[in-house]
Order: sequence, then C-alpha cells, then structure tokens
Amino acid sequence: VLLAGSAMQSLDIPATVDVIRSADTLPDVLLRSLTALLETLQQDPGAAAVFLEAGGPDAVFRRQNCMGRYWREEAKNGSMSLLSRITQVSDAVAAEVAQRNLAAEAHEAVAHHGHSHGE
Repeated sequence: VLLAGSAMQSLDIPATVDVIRSADTLPDVLLRSLTALLETLQQDPGAAAVFLEAGGPDAVFRRQNCMGRYWREEAKNGSMSLLSRITQVSDAVAAEVAQRNLAAEAHEAVAHHGHSHGE
C-alpha cells in the first residue's frame, strides 16, 4: 500500500478507493505471473528459446533494475527471488541477462567517471 500510494502521488493519480484497490492487487498479479512463467520455463524444454526470442531477458533486466528504493519490499514479496530463478532456467537466458548487467555497469562507470574501465 505504501509503494502504491507513493507511486500514485508521484504520478498525480487520484487516490480513489478503486485506484487504491487496483494498485494493491498489482503485486499479487505480478507474483502469480512470474510464478507461472517460471513453471512454464522449467517444464517446457522449448520455452526458454521462445522466451529468448520474445525479448524475455530484456524484460527481466528492466524489472530487476526498476525497483529503486523499494527493493526491500520486492525482496520480501518474493519477486526478486523469482526473477533470479527465471534468469537461471537455461545457460542462454543467464548469459543474455548477464550481458545486459555488464553493459549497464559499463554505462554507469562511464557516466560516473567519464570513461570506461578499459581506457
């Protein structure tokens, strides 16, 4: 509720009862979706290839990196653990997510220091 309330305030969304109820259900919907995705990836041998082709690693990377100051809530509700498990369903998925993490770290290093580590 705290997360939903502050997000709504920052977006100037009116905090009506219906909006608050909808925002309160989002974490549950996300967890159910992540759980279903993980189960599919674990049970269907071809699912990881489809996940890769559909840009799944990009979505996982963005979700892992959009938590900001709310990462503790994400850790408590289990979404961080599910995302980590999703990245490990195959070597190819793990490599794609790792590549995005390395690129982001390099970009951050350049932004903070004005050059890459290799310079």
